[in-house]
Formats: sequence, structure tokens, C-alpha cells
Amino acid sequence: MPRIAEINAIPLVVSVGADRAFGNARGRFDKRGSIVIEVVCDDGTRGWGEAWGAAPAATLGYFETIKPLYIGRDVFDRNGAWHRILQQMYSVRVQNQLTAVVSGINIALYDIAGKVLGLPVYKLLGAADCDSVPCYASGGYFANDPKNQLEHQLARVAGEGFTAHKIKIGAGVRDDAARTRLAREIIGSDPLLLVDVNGAYNEETAYASMRRIEEYDIHWMEEPVMSEDFAGLERLGRRRTIPIASGESHMTCHEFKRLLETDAVDILMPDLTLCGGLDEAQGATLLTRLHGARVSPHVWGTAIGLAAAIHYVAAIPSDPFALQSPYPSLVEYDYSENPLRDDLAVDPILPAAGLLPVPTGPGLGIELDESVLRKYAVA
Repeated sequence: MPRIAEINAIPLVVSVGADRAFGNARGRFDKRGSIVIEVVCDDGTRGWGEAWGAAPAATLGYFETIKPLYIGRDVFDRNGAWHRILQQMYSVRVQNQLTAVVSGINIALYDIAGKVLGLPVYKLLGAADCDSVPCYASGGYFANDPKNQLEHQLARVAGEGFTAHKIKIGAGVRDDAARTRLAREIIGSDPLLLVDVNGAYNEETAYASMRRIEEYDIHWMEEPVMSEDFAGLERLGRRRTIPIASGESHMTCHEFKRLLETDAVDILMPDLTLCGGLDEAQGATLLTRLHGARVSPHVWGTAIGLAAAIHYVAAIPSDPFALQSPYPSLVEYDYSENPLRDDLAVDPILPAAGLLPVPTGPGLGIELDESVLRKYAVA
């Protein structure tokens, strides 16, 4: 059985320029980045993963700390390495970029496992054959470019067959109403409309926003309060008029359990590049079933993270209809310009009629263009 011989972390950054900066209610960003993890086996097999790219210096510091705990291990010994980290790093805790590093390595080890066994990752997760998974068009950013405002962003995708669209809100209750009204006018009455506050509100303002925008048939409000504000989330949940989605900023099943125990989260949104990888995300799936919630993974990075999320959703089981929501789990597809997603994969994964194809090759089923990897790599 192959063993882990080498692990490399490759930070990537794409600059869009201040005039084209875009973002959410918390601010606009002129760069987007991530960290690609490469795992190399003693037989030459390579696997690719992705670690959430925020605070790359901190992430790389954790990477150097935990990398030795993986070297020399059997490539299937993911849990052994993870629990060794939990034992040795108990005073450091894991609700930080340490878990982002683990996420990237975990995804890469699944990629290798699939290549060793000749199976796609979704098969390793226990799924039946699956051709495609549903997705939603994620955009509607606050943007500096006067030619890339909400109406321009939605107009580019409104006729592309997406059955769900997400926009950013959170700049004030009155502005929320204006943006949701405009979005509904552009996409029409049939598609689902999702809104994302990015944790910019406290409980009271989030509730006021809910009451103001509920007339526009909002499918969910995402991150209405700060990710640390479990008490505020619980209070908001008791009087919510719109389903709540949360979890993209949370790590490990410990935090997912705490979120769901507020009884305020209808849709859990693990980010596979941050939460601990596919293994922790599998735990999140089980937790949501126990709490009667749904799963919709957060995706905002490279082609690697997108592929991992597709395999993950392809493996989410369907219970008898009477025991589940009529809405399927959705993969987030950010339709803003992103060469780390569209150029990094030799054959990019593209949506069609609101569906994303499931890669069928071994492992993640994608091949990276390593010239693109070198182009956007930073020292």
C-alpha cells in the first residue's frame, strides 16, 4: 500500500485590481486566493487537495507543524493522523487554520485513495452512480465596478437555467429590501432566491431584515449573525420568518453539533476546504439527518474544492420523501471570474441547466494544469 512520502503547500493568489474589487457587506476584496495541497506517495502517486486560503501565513505555519504527523503513513490512515493531531494539539485547539490544512490533506488523500482503487471519490463515500448534482448560482456581490453591479451580475446568468440564485445583502435593512426586490424582478418568481448577510448583523437587525424581505419569497438567509454568536443565533431562530443557513466558517463536527443544537439552522453549509475535509463533512451529513436539517456545502475556491463538493453532494443519501425536505442539497457555484477554478482544471467543471456534472475518473476525477498552478503561485 502506498505511503505518504511528501506533502507540499502551494499558496495561490489572483489579483483583480481595486477598480474591479468585489465582496460582501463586510468589505470588498481585490484578491482571491487559496492554498493547494499536494500529497506525493512513495510509488509516485499524487493527490490534490485545497486548504481555505484566508491568512496564508498562518495556514503555512500550521502546515509545517502538522506535516510530520502524516509523513510515512499509509495513505488510508487519515483518521489515525487526524486523531494524533487532536491528541498532540489539544492546547492549540482546532477551530483555526490548522483544520484548514487538515482539510486540504484529507481531500488529497481521498484523491489518492480513488486513484489507487480506480474509483471516483463519490464511490468511496458510498454513493450509487450519479451523473450530476444540482447547484445554485452564487453572486450578487457588492462591487466597485459600476458595470458590475447586482443587476449586471444577475443578468449574465438569469437565462442560464439555474433554479436558484444567491445574492449578498447586509448593508442595512432598507438596502436589503431594494436588492432582494431587484433580484426577484430579474430572475422571476420561479427560481429560489437565497440571501447572504456574511455575519454582518446582530440578532435584532437580522430579524428586522427578515421581516422586511420575506415578501420576496426568500429560500434562506445565510449567516445572519457572526459565526461566534451562537446565543444570538438561537434567539433569532426562535422567531425566524425565513429559513437560516450557516456553517461555512465553522470547523469540525463539534461546531456543527453546537450550531444544530441551537435549533436555528435549517441548512448546514460545511466548507470542505476548512471544516476538516470530507471525513468531517460526512459527520456533518449525519448530524443534519439527526436534526432534520439539510446540507449545502459552501464553495469559494479552486477547481479542487468544487470537485470535492460535487462528490460530497453526490454521496448524500436520500431518505423517504416524507422524512425530508422536498429541496435537494445544492452545490454552491460562484459565477464570478475565477481562473483558480476555470483555468486550473484542464477540463473545467461547468454548470448546465442548474446542474454540475459529477467527475467519473478515479479520485477527484480532475487533472490540473500545472502551468496555471505555477502562474498564480506566490512565494
